[in-house]
Amino acid sequence: MEFSFFLPTRVVSGEGAVRREGHLLSALGETCLIVTGRSAAKQSGALSDVLAVLEKEEITAVVYDQVMQNPLVSTCREAGEMAMEIGADFMIGIGGGSPLDAAKAACVFATNAISDEELFSGDWGSRPLPLVAVGTTAGTGSEVTRIAVLTTDGEGKKRSISADSIFPVIAYVDPRYTHSLPMSITMSTALDALSHAAEGYFSSRSDAINDAMMLPAIASLENSLRALDRLDGEPVPKELRSDLFYASVLAGFSLNKCGTGYCHPLGYVLTEDFGVPHGLACAIFLPS
Repeated sequence: MEFSFFLPTRVVSGEGAVRREGHLLSALGETCLIVTGRSAAKQSGALSDVLAVLEKEEITAVVYDQVMQNPLVSTCREAGEMAMEIGADFMIGIGGGSPLDAAKAACVFATNAISDEELFSGDWGSRPLPLVAVGTTAGTGSEVTRIAVLTTDGEGKKRSISADSIFPVIAYVDPRYTHSLPMSITMSTALDALSHAAEGYFSSRSDAINDAMMLPAIASLENSLRALDRLDGEPVPKELRSDLFYASVLAGFSLNKCGTGYCHPLGYVLTEDFGVPHGLACAIFLPS
C-alpha cells in the first residue's frame, strides 16, 4: 500500500477549544493582528473568546475586520501592511473561508514587499508570518489547508496561492461557532465541503489514506444535507452542526493532497459572473 500524508497544523477541536488551549498562542509572540469579517466573528462568539485568551496570555492584539466575501488581493495587502506597522509576530484569522484565506495572503504581504503577480507566482523571498485559524463555518476546510483563494482587483477573477508556509500553525475547531449561521450559509458551505470530498475521492491523486477519510466524510455530509432539508425551518440541532464541521475539516485534508476537480473551476464562473454562493455554485456540477 502506497500513501503519503502531510499536515503541519496542530488541530485542537471540541467545544471551548480556544479558551481551553489558548496557552498555545504564547509561544508565537507578543503582538498579533486578528483578520476577520465585519460581523460573523462577533456573532459567533469566536472573537470574544480569542480576545479573552490574548488578554490572559498578555498578547497585544489589533483587529482588522474589513474582509468581505470573495476577498480582494488589495484587502489582503492592506491587512499585511497593518501587521507590519504594528510589528505583529503572528496573525489570527477568524471566520469562514474568506477571512481565513485573506489572512493567509496577509501573512505573506506582512513579510514581503511584492506585487500581486509575485504573490500568485509564489516568489516571496521571506517566510510569511505564522497563522492561527479559528473557523466559524463548516465548508471550506481552510483551517487545515495550504491554499488561499483570492479575487483579483479589477478583473474580479478567482486565483489561488498554495504553499506549505501558509499552513496555519494551529487550527481551533469548535462547532459552537457555527450555531449562529443562517440556513442559507449552512447549506451552501455544506455543499462546498461535499464538493471538496467528492472531488478529492475521485481524484487521480487520491490514495488509501485519502479514501479512508473521504468515504466517511461524503457519507456524513450526505446524511447531514438530507437532515437539513427535513428541518423545514426548525433550528439546526447541535449534533448536526458538529457533524457538518468535522466532515468539512476532513474534506479540507483532501484538498491539500488532491486539489479540486472540475466542479470548483466551473463553480468559480457562476460566482464571479452571476453572484451564486460558492458552495452552491460548485455543487451544481456534481452528479445529481
